[in-house]
Amino acid sequence: MKIVAVFIVTIILFLLVREVDVIREKIPIDNFISLFSESEIQDLPLLKTTEELEKEKFPEELFSITEKEMSELIESLSLQEKLDMYCDVDNVIDGDTISVDCEYNSWNIRYQHIDTPEARKKVGGRWIEDPECYSKEASEYNKKFVSNREVILINKNFERDVYGRRLAYVYVKNYEGNYLNIIPMMVANGYAKAYEYTGKYIAKTYDSNYKNIKKLESYAKDNNLGLWGECS
Repeated sequence: MKIVAVFIVTIILFLLVREVDVIREKIPIDNFISLFSESEIQDLPLLKTTEELEKEKFPEELFSITEKEMSELIESLSLQEKLDMYCDVDNVIDGDTISVDCEYNSWNIRYQHIDTPEARKKVGGRWIEDPECYSKEASEYNKKFVSNREVILINKNFERDVYGRRLAYVYVKNYEGNYLNIIPMMVANGYAKAYEYTGKYIAKTYDSNYKNIKKLESYAKDNNLGLWGECS
């Protein structure tokens, strides 16, 4: 009987693992994190008039996914990737870093694939205030969306940077019930630059999304948006 029971449990586990694999095949994670197709980015209009440049160029809807899409995205993640995924933001450190309290741990989260102007620098082992151009604006823009909010962290393979911070895409629920990906919106509006982590600490993931973020960076740069117009 014990042998039969073990055999049945093994079959059940195999089927569960296979079901997860099928879900992953049907719903590639990049489909939910990528922004535009290449042709859509090429077709974006150039924004050159003063009136247009004074407005926020990209509305939230452009970087949001529906609740159904978010559910499908979460369903496609591994068990490890689902750990500490729902978190409360307790501090916005700067434009690309937040501290969060999650179910099991507290973390410093470094935004995946972007870099914002630094507000501090390390001198003699101490951090001192030394704000770079547009660091305050980037930080305030970040706070506008995530300060004291619950966020969902999409963190492939629990990646970390060299300082041990989790690298993640950060989604926050907006008033329309959709989930906003704050990271590409910061790049598109000129609050952040594209940044690719490399080295032994970082796996090569989200490649298609990084390419799209680079295209958004070029768009913001060509139109002198945000830091590209203020800090050149």
